[in-house]
Amino acid sequence: MAHAWDEHVHSTKVIADMAARLAELKGASPPVPTGPERLSHRTAELVADLVEPAKAEALEKLDEGRRAFGIATGWLRTRMATGAAAEAKSVSEQDL
Repeated sequence: MAHAWDEHVHSTKVIADMAARLAELKGASPPVPTGPERLSHRTAELVADLVEPAKAEALEKLDEGRRAFGIATGWLRTRMATGAAAEAKSVSEQDL
């Protein structure tokens, strides 16, 4: 899985370089690089979108027992904490 991810990242970088070069040849302005904080936040959003359905399926398999309730509560606390942190960060960035 890690090897496949590395290959995907590499191919994405190659495609991005090609697109930037083609844009340069056509006279377009170079792309503005995105800050690492923004990429990190977007990556977390994408991972959450992929992981949440898997969590829901696992929880469904556990049924409604005490253990499932504890696991679900932990997931929700984590999700709410990251959501609150992201909201606070976006509010502080808007103040700048």
